[in-house]
Amino acid sequence: MSEQEQEKQYKLNEIIKKEILANSVKLFEIYAPEIAEKVKAGQFVIVHMDEYAERIPLTVAAHDKKNGSITIILQEVGVSTRKLGTLKQGDVILDVVGPLGRPSEIKKVGTVVCIGGGVGVAPVYPITKAFKEAGNHVISIIGARTKDLLILEEMMGAVSDELFITTDDGTVGHHGFVTDVLQQLIDNGREINLVVAVGPIVMMRAVAKVTKEPGIKTVVSLNSLMVDGTGMCGGCRVTVGDEVKFTCVDGPEFDGHKVDFEELLKRSRIYVEEEEKANKEYECKLKEAEEARKRAKTRVPMPKQDPKERIKNFNEVALGYTKEQAMREASRCLECPKPTCVAGCPVEIEIPAFIALIKKGDFIGSIHKIKEKNSLPAICGRVCPQEEQCEAACILSKKGQPVAIGRLERFVADYESQQGNVEIPNIPKPTNKRVAVVGAGPAGLTVAGELAKMGHSVTIFEALHKAGGVLVYGIPEFRLPKKIVQR
Repeated sequence: MSEQEQEKQYKLNEIIKKEILANSVKLFEIYAPEIAEKVKAGQFVIVHMDEYAERIPLTVAAHDKKNGSITIILQEVGVSTRKLGTLKQGDVILDVVGPLGRPSEIKKVGTVVCIGGGVGVAPVYPITKAFKEAGNHVISIIGARTKDLLILEEMMGAVSDELFITTDDGTVGHHGFVTDVLQQLIDNGREINLVVAVGPIVMMRAVAKVTKEPGIKTVVSLNSLMVDGTGMCGGCRVTVGDEVKFTCVDGPEFDGHKVDFEELLKRSRIYVEEEEKANKEYECKLKEAEEARKRAKTRVPMPKQDPKERIKNFNEVALGYTKEQAMREASRCLECPKPTCVAGCPVEIEIPAFIALIKKGDFIGSIHKIKEKNSLPAICGRVCPQEEQCEAACILSKKGQPVAIGRLERFVADYESQQGNVEIPNIPKPTNKRVAVVGAGPAGLTVAGELAKMGHSVTIFEALHKAGGVLVYGIPEFRLPKKIVQR
């Protein structure tokens, strides 16, 4: 960063510099002072470009504490990375979260061979630099398919005692693979105390195979497996020895001789088959449900987007009842003296009572009745499995369709929001007790709401970039709009 750039006041997560390193490989220097102050070699950040983008885990290739910047390098592979690659200098990324993952174990061990393949050269660079600064003799081997895809040669050379370059097609350096050079070093009797490899799975597997027989300690970084960065999705799980580890929280570095590379490769090939199977099962269930609906006594249908329109967007498919439709559906309720639907509700909402208020047209009174027991009616009305709970217990379900309890709950919640008259429940006198709730998912938010209504001071801690948990990342927009969750 130049002196002129240092004087400029950057916004948090602003892109200070963008550089194209190779075809589809781009470097971004980002203003993130807190991360720059704390990050260590081997750690990564989660980059969340905008409200609708995926969370992308990227290793921090370099950092500057003085200027408060971090450097990340990405290869444009899918839609998300291509979209991220379109950002320019001066653009601001919505969220950059980190540092995450366990840092590399850096110490003086003697001679360290650092191997980077393809874009894996980026994450191996800070590790190489750290081992050099710790007083080790560092031998670096970097490779790519061809000369035009090779990155960071000068930077790697500056932090290495010896640098070897390989390309698959021989356009520069050794004609072959990084393992060829590694094998030559071993055959020549070079003392090697540690090997660190970062790159494609097949490359790391090959490196581990070369070093296993001579018994050279080998560390591999599985950063390319990571998805959400918190260990919740399980997409980065890997078998290490006799244990199952999660790359984003237990790694990303593991003993290369214990990693089950065959398992990783097999998992990467099964997604298409699994998707086809899931689609087939889904279609079968839809047909069964459709036949059951035709046989049942129908309730007021839910208005929906026209199929010709909804295939063009990701907006909510169900549009919600009108006032007239809600009152007509509410009139189906028998107001049973001993309502089984209440017993079927996990929070025991007084269902006949709030439906009776809808019959009278008192929609605000109805939502207030619901909020006595449930703080998230707009969400529960959309995604709570009423068909297995309150509606399953409805007496009408014995001979036809039950009252559409969830749809009515959704209606009054949306009505209240549309009127701009959302009331916060009465809060009792403060108890002066402080409560920490870890996790801002549906359970955490519900608990926090109930504790707040008791007068306690509640603070919620969340690992992701916004509240909602599975409501945000686990339910599609057309089923539960993100704006409803944030509301």
